[in-house]
Amino acid sequence: MIYLFVIILLLIGIFKYDLSNVGEREKMPLLYFIGFVLFCIAAFRCFNGGDTLNYYMLFKEMPTVDRINGAVLENYRYQPGYIYFVSLLKSFWDNFLIQQIVLALIVNIVVFRFVKEYSPYAFFTILVYFLLNYFEFNMEIERESVAISLSLMAYGFWSKKRYLFTVLFVFVAFEFHVSALIAVLMPFVA
Repeated sequence: MIYLFVIILLLIGIFKYDLSNVGEREKMPLLYFIGFVLFCIAAFRCFNGGDTLNYYMLFKEMPTVDRINGAVLENYRYQPGYIYFVSLLKSFWDNFLIQQIVLALIVNIVVFRFVKEYSPYAFFTILVYFLLNYFEFNMEIERESVAISLSLMAYGFWSKKRYLFTVLFVFVAFEFHVSALIAVLMPFVA
């Protein structure tokens, strides 16, 4: 039922704001509210998502950050950035729910900011995201989702000609998932 509620809110946003000549300020409360709802769905989803149980098991067996060494990094098939990220979270809060909350915040804030900045039809773009990628990004491929989010941030820096930050964010994205290497092509396609 909550998913239908989100779709109805997005359709209202499309017809009321995207298809009319309404200013940016007027549409922001609804866009922020939808972002908050999508964050809550992702953050408090329990064990929805095929990979969530694997990430939970990894979290439970992951040592705290003060116990990370080369041997620990070699034992996991994940990129070092993700291992350090999980280990750091576990060092402060030994609760997998906190990891879900932090990841949902990162992914959804970055996606919404990117859409707000680069799409003239924010509600339509979020509707497409919700129907095609939201569940996968927030409940399946969490390492890749962080890498994609960091790559979107890198694009924002690239478009503002802040190249050092672009390289930094692409590097950090790669440390979460190797698929972020595609962001290296940004200068050639952007």
